[in-house]
Amino acid sequence: EEFRKIAHAIIKGKTFQDPGEIERALKLISVDDFWEPLRKRLGLKDERAAKGYVQQFVTRRHHIVHEADTYKSKRYHDQPRPITRPYAQECVKKIRRFVEAGHKVVVGKLGD
Repeated sequence: EEFRKIAHAIIKGKTFQDPGEIERALKLISVDDFWEPLRKRLGLKDERAAKGYVQQFVTRRHHIVHEADTYKSKRYHDQPRPITRPYAQECVKKIRRFVEAGHKVVVGKLGD
């Protein structure tokens, strides 16, 4: 119980958005082969495509959280980045698909 508490305290505040962070977290629960089965479920060409599937949205999320979603370049400094409803809808759709496929992979590896 004490080791579970320690592990929980360490990971409860972490985000698991980056492919490396996802991989490390899954290894904690003995899921060593995640990307290839995920790639197959998503119908992607290779593991690299699976790892990059939601990366553009993770990057945008970082811009929103850490930079108030504004440009930092000299020319456009502090101007807001444009965002459209279709982009936001695509983001939700792809992330939902990624999470659902990832859940199936993990459950398949660990059992119910």
